[in-house]
Amino acid sequence: MKGPRSVDFNLKPYIVIWETTRSCALKCLHCRAEAIDRRDPNELSTTEAFALMDQIAKIEAPLTVLTGGDPMRRPDILEIVRYGTARGLRLALTPSGTPEMTRARVDSLKAAGLARLAVSLDGSTAEIHDSFRRVPGSYGWTLDIIRWASEAGLPAQINTTITRYNLDDFDRMADLMLTLPIVLWSVFFLVPVGRGSQDDQITADEYERVFQKMADLAERAPFDIKSTEAPHYRRVLLQRGAAGNRRPERAAFGVNDGKGFVFVSHTGEVWPSGFLPLSAGNVKRDDLGELYRDSPLFREIRDYSRLDGKCGLCEYKNICGGSRARAYALTGDIHGADPFCSYQPRRAGGRRGGVCAVDDDVAESNMAVAPNSIHLFEGLTDAEREVLGRQLTEKRFKSGETIFSPGDACLKVFFVRSGRVRIKRASACGREQTFDTLKAGDSCACHPDSEGMKCASYAEAVTDCAVWFMARDKFAEWAQKSPAVSRSLNRHLAGKLRSLSALVEDLSLNDARSRLVRRMLQTAVPDSSHQGAPTVCSSQEDLARDIGVTRETVARQLTALRRSKLIATRPRRIVLLDKESLKKLV
Repeated sequence: MKGPRSVDFNLKPYIVIWETTRSCALKCLHCRAEAIDRRDPNELSTTEAFALMDQIAKIEAPLTVLTGGDPMRRPDILEIVRYGTARGLRLALTPSGTPEMTRARVDSLKAAGLARLAVSLDGSTAEIHDSFRRVPGSYGWTLDIIRWASEAGLPAQINTTITRYNLDDFDRMADLMLTLPIVLWSVFFLVPVGRGSQDDQITADEYERVFQKMADLAERAPFDIKSTEAPHYRRVLLQRGAAGNRRPERAAFGVNDGKGFVFVSHTGEVWPSGFLPLSAGNVKRDDLGELYRDSPLFREIRDYSRLDGKCGLCEYKNICGGSRARAYALTGDIHGADPFCSYQPRRAGGRRGGVCAVDDDVAESNMAVAPNSIHLFEGLTDAEREVLGRQLTEKRFKSGETIFSPGDACLKVFFVRSGRVRIKRASACGREQTFDTLKAGDSCACHPDSEGMKCASYAEAVTDCAVWFMARDKFAEWAQKSPAVSRSLNRHLAGKLRSLSALVEDLSLNDARSRLVRRMLQTAVPDSSHQGAPTVCSSQEDLARDIGVTRETVARQLTALRRSKLIATRPRRIVLLDKESLKKLV
């Protein structure tokens, strides 16, 4: 089998996941597929399933996984395994831990050519696992399947989803894994889609602690360990490998949603991942290989030069890239930063030459005259502008570069000459919230921490931009001695207070959905690429800032509106499908 490094992910995927059915007897708390008891009449037929196997064979994907729901709910599953194997595919299958999987069926799958069996185990005890799966007995049935696979000579894999329900059980789970005859432990990290809830997620710092435990176990386990929807585990392995002068082989492949990975739903829709339900087309009418290679969705998601926030700045982005599914689920942006990564890239935290730095090793130029394009400088005389201009220094930043970072000294005031700048702050668990987005003519002083000495937030260039700055004490002197600057500063602060007062009133009188819908209606403009439908071009971060909530709250509200078919979300766009119905929500 070809390894991931021998596959060009722009040309073909390393792994194809096919959701054979949504039908399943389990009712798992976190089920991505929102599985149901009955089969969907729109599932791929046996003939269409064979055609899909032909398409996968044509693109020569090294690995194909038959998943669900429960694939054993399909009466033709053995025929599909035989056909796919005959076409040269390496097939794995993920049955549910139910009585429908028997020793005889394991033997039949092995005889049909199945290469691997993967089962889900989410607790070290029946109590924990069965409460996850919401069917008593699933724990025992799952262990039976693993034992039967071993006895049949069929390699077995265990998938475990980490949530707040089983986080404290991780060490006991790791001990259990060491007693089982498996070849791979795949540790999934929850993405809040389907039945998965944001409230069940662990924090970014808890991710890091689990990563370290996984890496510790990997050094002594007789099986492989990988993460799913947590590519930043690879960064941890590389960091540890560098420290120990050891290269982690499995971690550095760079497989991610839509990049070396493609998902086919039970009805044939082609998604970048089962956790990222955006469709590029349908295998019933489209060619899988062409959709993966050439569809705008897949080309965009593989283009890591478009990553935003920390992921865009990160030195590990080419082997990690952050979970695109989690970024989309929580921010609505497939290029957004993974909200559950606590790592601060070097360029985002302490980059030399940031305008707060004491040393000035980035090319700078002093301005001869402070222009009236800066709002705080309006009304200055020519003589005053000439003197003030000599105290301003300019620096230029590329899109995505950090202007100041948490921990930098709060020594300067900033004025945006051109471009746009976003002011953000990260919580202890790694989530980011936008405080403000500045355009040409705007100004700010970096937000100090409680002692007033260090920056508590950070600023990044949204676009290529030029920024002027001057020392805070010098600006304070100007505000005291210049009536024009003093008046401008008072107007600026009064405007901020009015905005804050209006936001407090809005928070008191209206819920988040009402505020969000009103803001979208206010900012929507006709878009010819969507048949003239009103379209909002603001990012979720900007919407969150405008209505006084976190971007996760905005993401939840947008998901509900999308499910109600009132809006459609596109990369960097929100299309208002039913404007009149939306007005009724305000």
